[in-house]
Amino acid sequence: FLPADGAAKVGEEWTTKSAIPLTGLDQEIEVTTKAKLIGVADENGTRVATIEYTTRLPMDLELDLGSLFSTMFGSSDDGSSLDITFRLKTKGTLEMSGTTKIDVATGQTVTGEAGGTMDFSIEVTEAPEMFVPKDQRGPYNSAMTVDMQVKQVN
Repeated sequence: FLPADGAAKVGEEWTTKSAIPLTGLDQEIEVTTKAKLIGVADENGTRVATIEYTTRLPMDLELDLGSLFSTMFGSSDDGSSLDITFRLKTKGTLEMSGTTKIDVATGQTVTGEAGGTMDFSIEVTEAPEMFVPKDQRGPYNSAMTVDMQVKQVN
């Protein structure tokens, strides 16, 4: 949540972008966070920065689950490998807004609260008929509300 150079003044705003790799899928999601330093104070002997933020994650992905399953499960005892075509497409966005308190010395989250929405569609684009009949492949739309609380545990 901190700016790239680690320094900010109260009232200052910044935007960070980072890529999150999706293990086993050879893809990544670019996360954009807009943040503002609200204040810095001592709390229980710890210097804490309070930051308000909004984070946005696009959910526009093409997932090759067949390849992922082959990687996860490898080959069977008889040496044959799992060879399945199972592809999904997702489109949508996860957006969260909240407030977090960061330990200035360590950069670790002390507490945080956030809420947001995840709106997306999912469609099976390729799969064996026996797993997903053609008339049941979507797209299916979903809207979720997310509430989150984080607290450092020692």
